[in-house]
Amino acid sequence: MSVEREELAALLRTCGIARDLGQARRHHVRILSSSSHRSDRFLLNLAVQMYGRCGDLQSAKEVFNSIAQPNAFSWNIMISACAQNGRAEDAMLAFQKNPHKNQVSWNALITAFAENSNLHAAREIFERIPELRSVLSWNIMISAYARCGQFFQAKDLFDRMEIRDTVSWNIMIQAYSNFGDLSGAEQLFRSMPDRDTGSWNSILTAYAISGHLEKAKQTFDRTPERDLITWNTMIAAFLRYNDMDNAITMFQRMPRLDLVTWNAMVQAFTRNGHLESAKRIFNTMLERDIVSWNLILQLYSQTLKISKTRQWFDSMPEHNTASLTIMLTAYAADGHLRQARNVFDCMPARRLVTWNAMMAAYVNSKDQASSLDLFLEMPQRDIASWNVALQGFAQARHLEHAFGIFHEMPEWDIVSWTALLGAYALAAMVEEATAVFDQMPEHDSISWSAMVGAYASSGMIAHAKRLHDLMLDRSLASWNAMLAAYAQTGALLESRRFFDSMPELDEISWNSMLAAFVYAGNGGCALEFLQEMAVNAVSANGKTFAMVLCVCDHIGLLKRGRREFSRMLFDYAIHPNIEHFGSMADILGRSGMLSDAKELVYTMPYQPDIVSWGSLLGTCKIL
Repeated sequence: MSVEREELAALLRTCGIARDLGQARRHHVRILSSSSHRSDRFLLNLAVQMYGRCGDLQSAKEVFNSIAQPNAFSWNIMISACAQNGRAEDAMLAFQKNPHKNQVSWNALITAFAENSNLHAAREIFERIPELRSVLSWNIMISAYARCGQFFQAKDLFDRMEIRDTVSWNIMIQAYSNFGDLSGAEQLFRSMPDRDTGSWNSILTAYAISGHLEKAKQTFDRTPERDLITWNTMIAAFLRYNDMDNAITMFQRMPRLDLVTWNAMVQAFTRNGHLESAKRIFNTMLERDIVSWNLILQLYSQTLKISKTRQWFDSMPEHNTASLTIMLTAYAADGHLRQARNVFDCMPARRLVTWNAMMAAYVNSKDQASSLDLFLEMPQRDIASWNVALQGFAQARHLEHAFGIFHEMPEWDIVSWTALLGAYALAAMVEEATAVFDQMPEHDSISWSAMVGAYASSGMIAHAKRLHDLMLDRSLASWNAMLAAYAQTGALLESRRFFDSMPELDEISWNSMLAAFVYAGNGGCALEFLQEMAVNAVSANGKTFAMVLCVCDHIGLLKRGRREFSRMLFDYAIHPNIEHFGSMADILGRSGMLSDAKELVYTMPYQPDIVSWGSLLGTCKIL
């Protein structure tokens, strides 16, 4: 192999590992410009692999199609490239055309479907392998089951294995850990014929996940040979339970740091909303990757205005699917649905998480039709896709469609059950909601809260309070649900008493208490409470202003209504939705400013709905 050919091969491999698409394209151009290299199958195979790892599947396909005589390696890396980019069906097409099928081909195809959570298809392929299955094939399948929470299927395959390697044992220890069976993980660890550093890391992770920090520290100290994963796992354990002091001490003790370690520390500060600390760590990093940049981007999207988020996005040296998905979600959360869709349409490659994010954006904007169109367009779906579709119908109170989607789903999780429960709760169908609640295989704070809400919306406050009292672990969401129950009935005294007894408060709590004043028709106290929110540094959101405008409408406060509408837009950068415009139009109309009300309805960036027209007609009758 010539020196130049060796250099190019090394560069292609490095770009693939670093996922540096810009450099990848430059090196590819260099290959194409050389008459001795542009037809070199070895280099072209590496270019396919490089593009696949960089997330540019289209370029990978183009390079593959330019290979005069693809060999077994060519076909296998093409299948793997499809798998890495979430295109299982494309992987299947490449596999079917592959004249050189071998164990690597079969394993790559299993991985393609397993990585996309299509375990049924992955298992079918696994069972069709014509020759004796390799240990790797078994490990891929067991790992897929374990990763998707299907513990018993993973255990069944593990028990059937005639030959196991250390990786098989390590995967199963992780499966026990994820299943919450720490004693099973410990027993398996003790019965291992051989252990490697990965085995120690697996049991260390099991202790960390289960909250046994002391046992995790003891295991860390006993580990014969620590690698970066060992150190990073221990740091992650401390960070998981917000033990920042020990995490920082461990970080400082590490013999060497890698990007995973640095990113873990950045992530710890981003998770706690500490932007300046996260940026300080980021600026200290000698080397950064796309994950590092995305972590800061994620924090910007959660804590700063969309303009600042966009500035950071534009300053990034590169973007990947995750970067674009974060930006899409940020636009959608800020009410910029058109910009969110533009990001989606311009993405060179989309993963399931991107499709799901765009669907969720439509659902949150109450655009159920566009969400459903996207659902039908999706090349493949996972349980999250089905759940978003179900939640959309539930929020729109299309119970028949919600029920239909639920029964079409290939599998259900707690989110699916809770969405169906929520659909009945919103429709005040308390008997149906109770039936769903009783059928659920498990409950979390969200399902408990939804059931409390179902009782509340039916006026069954005593039932709601009894259910709330039965909860063993009351989350803030469950407290808020009970507060909302009191508020909806206009029980102002009980609402205030309950509000004052809550162990913690968030924006939802304050807005629910504000709603209690509104429902009780006590506009003056509602405006006084708004001042109380400001004193306690509670940030107003769209729901806050919706209620304030409602109060101004009912009391007839034109100047105050105009001021609050303006503050929402200019002081809080909250874009008014159709409900805000409708209230403001009603305020103007009731104050005798019918032409201004009509102009607002005609010029607002929404198609006027029946409520908007009703407001105008109502004010016409009044006048």
